[in-house]
Amino acid sequence: MFERYTEKARRSIFFARYEASTFGSPEIGTEHLLLGLLREDPALLGAKPPLEPIRKWIVDHGGARGETIPTSMDLPLNQECKRALMLGADEATKMGHTRVETGHLLLGIVDQESCGGATALREFGFIADALRAAVASNPVGAALPDFPAASRADSPGGHLQKALLDKAGAHWGSASALWSSENREARNMYLSAQGEARKLNSPCVETRHLLLALVQGIAVKTCFGLDPAAFRQHIKPEPARREHVSAMPPTDELKRALAFAAEEAERLGHKDLGPEHLVLGLLREEASEASEILRANGLSLDQARRAVAAFRDPRLESEGSDYV
Repeated sequence: MFERYTEKARRSIFFARYEASTFGSPEIGTEHLLLGLLREDPALLGAKPPLEPIRKWIVDHGGARGETIPTSMDLPLNQECKRALMLGADEATKMGHTRVETGHLLLGIVDQESCGGATALREFGFIADALRAAVASNPVGAALPDFPAASRADSPGGHLQKALLDKAGAHWGSASALWSSENREARNMYLSAQGEARKLNSPCVETRHLLLALVQGIAVKTCFGLDPAAFRQHIKPEPARREHVSAMPPTDELKRALAFAAEEAERLGHKDLGPEHLVLGLLREEASEASEILRANGLSLDQARRAVAAFRDPRLESEGSDYV
């Protein structure tokens, strides 16, 4: 199970076991895993690690159960902690990262909103969307803003949440809209595009990588009737690189395409940004490789707009649409 885990990720689990024994817990929970991650990777939640404030909060909310358990005794992972490890590995795969890092395990915790570790993170103002954006750009350390000295009770949680999202938005530019909770499908397409970029030895995410991810999705195939095989043959890998690329920033072309996609969704009156809108965004970035490939396969912007309108509201297919 742990073959893909980095040494830091494995040590975090060891420290989680230590935290559980210190708390007198008969099993290792996500709250102990969170403390283990922060012990091993102090900068995971910012330059000023909130390890002790979070530990105190866990103790105050029923975390301590009894006397310290000797380290010679085996402690099992509880179901939520096992699930966090599996979800963390899934997050690494979705992001196109070959190894499971501490940041991925952090996401495995926040993906379970009701678990102890996720609850503790929310209490201190750390929210899932901002954490995911930070980990996607730097899985080893989330590189978030400095943790405030005051506890959440003394500091407005909304202020910290805004700082986190601003941090994510500053890095991703126009891609920041993908990290909104209602845009999960579009975000997953972007994460798949990162994986495509890595397979093709690219140091950044380009429009062609997003296109490859999109044409394999059910929504896009249903909406436009596109054949994935017809697109992959147009896109060739770059020469292999010796250096390891950790950050996968979007190109300026892709940022503009994402901004166009958001405009198209708004123009259609859709509250969420879906994979089908991303196709419209790629078509509008006319000089991009993805746009050229889409047009070469017979899909124009006007056709795509009508298809999206009908896909979201089938009545428009028979009534006609004044969208274009």
